[in-house]
Amino acid sequence: MSQELAILKDIYQILEVPHAAQQLLSSSRTPSLSLALPAFEVLIETWKCTRAIIPELTHYINIGVVKIEEYALKSRKSKIHALAMSKCCFYNYFSIFTYTNSQFLILP
Repeated sequence: MSQELAILKDIYQILEVPHAAQQLLSSSRTPSLSLALPAFEVLIETWKCTRAIIPELTHYINIGVVKIEEYALKSRKSKIHALAMSKCCFYNYFSIFTYTNSQFLILP
């Protein structure tokens, strides 16, 4: 029974990583496409580190890494992704600039 519980904990640890990335990207208040590729990179790197911690599940982690890398490559090649990234960057810059001006740069 304890071996089964240990295996379930390992699987949970592996699945927690993409769950956290999905939660980040499913935010409804802010544009999240600009976070997609960085989230994929963090996901991949975290899974690669996890392979050393849980070597028994390396095969399954590798399958996930390959799929995320394929998806990220397709996303990088998409023209609509580039357009959305430019709009997100503009939105993020404008939001920061507006906040900075209204909060910190109030001069007499």
